[in-house]
Amino acid sequence: RQVVLLGAGYDSRAYWLPAARRATVFEVDHPATQERKRRLVERAVPAGERAHVRFVPADLKEADLASLLRAAGVRRERTAVVWEGVTNYLDERSVDATFTALAEVTAPGSRVIFTYMDRRALDGSDTFTGIAEWATSVDAAGEPFTFGLLPDELPAHLSGRGLNLVLDRSAREAAADYLTPLGRAEPAAPFYHVAEAEVA
Repeated sequence: RQVVLLGAGYDSRAYWLPAARRATVFEVDHPATQERKRRLVERAVPAGERAHVRFVPADLKEADLASLLRAAGVRRERTAVVWEGVTNYLDERSVDATFTALAEVTAPGSRVIFTYMDRRALDGSDTFTGIAEWATSVDAAGEPFTFGLLPDELPAHLSGRGLNLVLDRSAREAAADYLTPLGRAEPAAPFYHVAEAEVA
């Protein structure tokens, strides 16, 4: 019944996924990005089909996320949180503060689905196919990778912030499990991970 999209960007699933349309969806994003998206949504989505979405402007590097979510109406109940493509552009303090805020604001049993970079790809302690091309691409766009986590340390890292790891797969593993059986061949990186954690 309650969904939080962190760093929602131009994600439109709140408007077309049936399950999301039956929930209250809180879209959290940088104020500048969100303002542009709001204008686009108002033009493209009828008012009655967007009434379930609440916008929460926030810069995750600076915001008191727990206070902002409560003020926006997030209730302490089981919640689905989706945090895609964001942690690798933040810093350790911001990522830690976000995990802690989510565990504080949502109820036990809530799920946080997030992506992260394997830190070894960032510090060069391991060589991964494709990392140089990815890094060059994001650098050229003015958004270099800045943060990563170590898969082996992820369970303890999350536990210290009120979360228990449920699932951790590299994007390549996930593609092999979920896309290949559907006949879809998409490039997927071994150093980029999709993880799911549960609020303790």
